[in-house]
Amino acid sequence: RRGGPPTSLRASAAQMSRWAARRFDMKQVSLVDHSGLGDASRVTADDLVTALIEARRQGALRPLLKAIPIRDANGRVLRNAPIKVDAKTGTLNFVSGLGGFMTAADGTELAFAIFAADRSARARISRAEREVPPGARAWNGRARAFQQKLIARWGTVYGS
Repeated sequence: RRGGPPTSLRASAAQMSRWAARRFDMKQVSLVDHSGLGDASRVTADDLVTALIEARRQGALRPLLKAIPIRDANGRVLRNAPIKVDAKTGTLNFVSGLGGFMTAADGTELAFAIFAADRSARARISRAEREVPPGARAWNGRARAFQQKLIARWGTVYGS
């Protein structure tokens, strides 16, 4: 619909990048596939936050987000957490992304994007280990715990 059928996945992703830049005022977006998770895809956290805010304003975002439970230091879900999070996750081996909105105890709402990666560990994954490489699950668990700590901190700093 935007200039004829794409000649390849890469060409289609490039068209999608241009569309996202225009539609969501993104400055540095370069996707290589439609998941956005290809190793060569690039987007800044600032651009993702800008896109989240604009997509929400346009009413296109709510069905894509899910409630992310807040956990304590032992990983247990806090049933009455003072912070609410609605976000989208993106996880690969040694890569973790989380973007969405948090609502602090006082009602302050913040958009956020967090990207974490261990690119050298990811580069060391052999073809045989791609499904479940050694250390990936533990690394992703630590990344999620760090995301929780950031969100809790933002709730304290900006929501009081």
